[in-house]
Amino acid sequence: MLIKKSQVRQPMKQSTTHIYSQEDLLALLLAKEEQIRELQQENTQLKQCIEQQKKASQKNYENYETILQQANQQKAELEKAMRRLQESNEEMEMQRNYLEATVNELEQTLKQLQESNEEMEMQRRYLEETIKELDKTHSNLSASINYAQRIQKALLPSFTHLQQYLPNSFVLLKPKDIVSGDFYWYSIQGNQIIIAAVDCTGHGVPGALMSIIGHSLLEKIVNILKIFSPERILQALNLSLNTMLNQDETHNKDGMDLAICKIDLKNKTLEYAGARNPLIFFQEGCMQVIKADRISIGGWNHHQHYSFTKHSFVLDKPTTIYMFSDGFADQFGGKSTGGETKRLGSTKFREILASLQQYPIHQHADLLQDILREWKMGYPQIDDILVIGLQID
Repeated sequence: MLIKKSQVRQPMKQSTTHIYSQEDLLALLLAKEEQIRELQQENTQLKQCIEQQKKASQKNYENYETILQQANQQKAELEKAMRRLQESNEEMEMQRNYLEATVNELEQTLKQLQESNEEMEMQRRYLEETIKELDKTHSNLSASINYAQRIQKALLPSFTHLQQYLPNSFVLLKPKDIVSGDFYWYSIQGNQIIIAAVDCTGHGVPGALMSIIGHSLLEKIVNILKIFSPERILQALNLSLNTMLNQDETHNKDGMDLAICKIDLKNKTLEYAGARNPLIFFQEGCMQVIKADRISIGGWNHHQHYSFTKHSFVLDKPTTIYMFSDGFADQFGGKSTGGETKRLGSTKFREILASLQQYPIHQHADLLQDILREWKMGYPQIDDILVIGLQID
């Protein structure tokens, strides 16, 4: 508490000339004591006031220290935030530079893509035109090959006509392509039937051309030159093909493999000769395999005058005869132990023919097709296929 100056009593001035009585001195002493007590009270109040101000100052100082600490802490946090902000700004600047570079790269890529799209559009148009031309060419080729197929079929003798003489017979002819290098041929000479199963070099159009040559030569040798013995037909065919294709000079290797038979229906005899293609027949359930000569017809070789072997048999028992190309036996399919595809093979083919003996011969062609389809397991046909079956009672 502050004490006003006006409240402090001033000491009384003493008169040097005045003489106090004892009562006056006592009163004066009491008055002084009263003044002292008042001064003490004022001093106490002053101390209390100072103490209060001191405490207030101390509290204010403590509050100031707290505020200062908080301010320093906030300053440190602010500095830390400023550093993070600066780092963030630097990172953002790097990202901005990266984005600018990426945008520039994308713009260049987009430009290249636009140029590439224009080029691809030109290529697409070119490909469309090319495809149209190819489609047109393919259509023309297909039409030509289909027409060639009709010509080839027209050249082949009618198997229905043959069945008038051999009612229990069939032919299975499955070209790999539209036209075939395999073909059958026969000629009726009185009571004798001369029939051949021919496998020309190649398949498709080249094989078909060879088949036309082979057909023409067989017609000439048998029907014009009247050569009926199978081994002599093969000799004449071999020499004629070599001469026609000028193989001694051109070294052309095209040729054909075939089995040819002469069946005498009156005398019940069979004569066979083969160029690489064997003959299989069954009598009373027993299979006979007649091997062919290991020489092909034609081809550039030194066997133009080769003498083929004739095999003769008596048909005194019901006999089922099979003539064929190698297409069926060479077909890939099935699954081997290792899971790989494999050839059907000659042994398996003979087993199949043996299994057919329990069925009528007019079912054999369909059964062979079913067996072939199951064996192939989706594998493409690799060659022309020809099987001829004849049953002589």
